[in-house]
Amino acid sequence: MLPAFLMQFCVQGAWGVIPIHLMELAPPKYSTFVAGTAYQLGNLISSTTATIESSLAEAYPLPPAADGSERHDYAKILCVLMFMVYAYLFILTFLGPEKRGQEFDAAHDENLSEEVREALQYENLEKHSVTKAAHA
Repeated sequence: MLPAFLMQFCVQGAWGVIPIHLMELAPPKYSTFVAGTAYQLGNLISSTTATIESSLAEAYPLPPAADGSERHDYAKILCVLMFMVYAYLFILTFLGPEKRGQEFDAAHDENLSEEVREALQYENLEKHSVTKAAHA
């Protein structure tokens, strides 16, 4: 029970940090799109895992159960798959780009600042046109 708890604790801890890291790597305009798309592509790829696990587990049979039914050693396959996931994340994390200190607030968002400037210019144009129309 403890190993299962520790594995889930570590997995959920890692998966909580990865979307934040993806958002830091992506351009601010597309940060949520990149994180969401990466998450959904991960779901798409992992949807085949059950089939892969059962196919690979057939190579590692266990002694028959008490009722004579076939059994397979899924633990070895799960360990190999988890090792592959952790190795992949380790490589990406340490060899991938880093944008430490990326700011997500409105003051540091270039696209938002540009849109605000455009909105203020439009607002000023409207005020001037209303003022000119009132004086005419």
